[in-house]
Amino acid sequence: MDWSWIQEELSSEAKVFAYDRAGYGWSESTEQTRTSGEMVEELRELLTKAEIPPPYILVGHSFGAINMRLYQAKYPNEVIGLVLVDPTPEEIHTLPLEYKAKLDKEKGMIRLANYLAPFGILRLLKMPMGYVNLPESKIKSAKEVGYRKSAYKTAYNELIHINESIKQLSQTQQEVITVPVYVITRGTFHKGNLSVETIKCVQEIWSNLHTKIANKSTKGKQIIIEDSGHFIHCEKPKLVKEVILDMIEETKRST
Repeated sequence: MDWSWIQEELSSEAKVFAYDRAGYGWSESTEQTRTSGEMVEELRELLTKAEIPPPYILVGHSFGAINMRLYQAKYPNEVIGLVLVDPTPEEIHTLPLEYKAKLDKEKGMIRLANYLAPFGILRLLKMPMGYVNLPESKIKSAKEVGYRKSAYKTAYNELIHINESIKQLSQTQQEVITVPVYVITRGTFHKGNLSVETIKCVQEIWSNLHTKIANKSTKGKQIIIEDSGHFIHCEKPKLVKEVILDMIEETKRST
């Protein structure tokens, strides 16, 4: 639901298909392992059942970008472009130890949330999963689905299998990608208790890793949004929309 800003505006200019991964939003939960490989097959099956034939421009944020990249690697004839919004890079382990400790703390919070969710404690604490800056008309619904225990369980299961998902991508992706790949990178990181030097180091490594992703494509491009954090599609939806429209125009020129 956090794509609402862009989906509504983009739908007047392109055919848009958005979905909630299993366990999130209104989608049913599943007992299947929550790796990118499994999620790619679920998305492909969903597109088939919805009678939406390829080719596709795939758009993904954060961990979702790993899924989109893997889809393109497994089914290159079905994908004509990728827009990756602050994607999780394969080499996330190269970030400074201090920042990885911060990420580990956040992982611990998700693990704890998974255990507390069945008891309704997170609803009492007003901590819905995935609630970010949304259109006013979507906030109530987003909070309701964000309190579903399946949302916390799914986030936890994706988290504990993320190394396997990265491995699947590394083993499958091509050395050179011939379709356009646009990578949108945040320019702002929450400092918290970290030093200014650590944050500068994180920003440099993060940007360089995104440059590496874009450079895998013969038509790659990186766009850095200096005044945005991780949820660029919510903080700067108009900018993300323009990047997607640029991708649409580029794919038209290529066909």
